[in-house]
Amino acid sequence: MYAKLKVLLLLAEFPFWRAARHLSYSVQLGIEDGLHANEVQCLTVTSPWLPKVLELWGTRKFDQVEYRVSPTLKNRKRIVERRLQYMTHALACDEKDVAQINAEGKASAIWWPQAVPARFISETGGSPSQNCGVFCGACYGVRREWLRRPDLKPVLTRSKSPETGTMYPFLFNALHLPFIRPFRFALPIKEQHLARYLSRLRYIRERCFEGWLKGLQTGCAVVNLPHLVKTYAGRVVEGMAAGRPVISWEIPGRPLNKALFEDEGEILLYPENDPHQLASHLKRILTDRELSL
Repeated sequence: MYAKLKVLLLLAEFPFWRAARHLSYSVQLGIEDGLHANEVQCLTVTSPWLPKVLELWGTRKFDQVEYRVSPTLKNRKRIVERRLQYMTHALACDEKDVAQINAEGKASAIWWPQAVPARFISETGGSPSQNCGVFCGACYGVRREWLRRPDLKPVLTRSKSPETGTMYPFLFNALHLPFIRPFRFALPIKEQHLARYLSRLRYIRERCFEGWLKGLQTGCAVVNLPHLVKTYAGRVVEGMAAGRPVISWEIPGRPLNKALFEDEGEILLYPENDPHQLASHLKRILTDRELSL
């Protein structure tokens, strides 16, 4: 059905691993996996290559152009709306954004709940090495307060990124040095340069993602603490892919998102402002070892 499609996939990327590590494989190069699985001809470009790389394809035509942006919250809506006019299709994480984007007519939008490429899914996660749930992510707002709560501290810990201290952050930073001023595009670029870059980027991010999934397996459960985006964070499906029970806050007013997984069957949900319920879920998993295996 899609074998004849030619898609230009533009992905946000950062020049330094300190910022880039927060961008999960599932929400970036994982999209490339999905297109390839459907036999779509996909040409991938990351944001550091823009706009110079476009000179290589002045007359080349594509059937669809997908774009994912992850800027700061300030002016995000205005920035995204401005960029949508250059796109044919948009993947919206928040189901409510789909209708608005389609109504404006700048691009055709579909709802995109995050997914993990099949090759990363574990049949079994093995035995956890920590007798508690794990949270992997940035510590801001209510998250910081919850991680300090006396009822949660014994049953929930924040894990460091597993690639910390390995060679991969260094390799990632070195790969992007040519895109930092004054070196940015100092030499003419060719398609083989992009191909070589993407090959190395895939290798680095795949190894880091494998480490990330192993890090999720260290706990008895993976916890999704409240966040700004009104859809499940990547750690929800990634925790499932790692073979661990997942506990998440229930995102209000998003029926499609809630219908993704059955509460008490495929996921455990707690109200956004109820850390006591989160603690109860964690204690339940810790006392029933079969739930954490």
